[in-house]
Amino acid sequence: MADLPKTKAYILCRFGSDADEKVPVFLRDRPEVTSTWMVFGEWDMVIEAELTSEANLAEFILDLRKHANVNLTTTLIGAKPIK
Repeated sequence: MADLPKTKAYILCRFGSDADEKVPVFLRDRPEVTSTWMVFGEWDMVIEAELTSEANLAEFILDLRKHANVNLTTTLIGAKPIK
């Protein structure tokens, strides 16, 4: 059986000041997370994830938002690679 095409999503995440280490621990065991970056600016973290369906993406985002230290998320869905 062929692999399903994957949807690439970039989730911008803002969390409380004491969550620097708690949120990455939550993400460590999630197989859909391909990378996480702590960033400077309006957002605290960028999460890169690959999922096989919009339903899987919705479930992942809802789980992330349930985390006590996550205050806000914005999701960007990759349309196509440029380079």
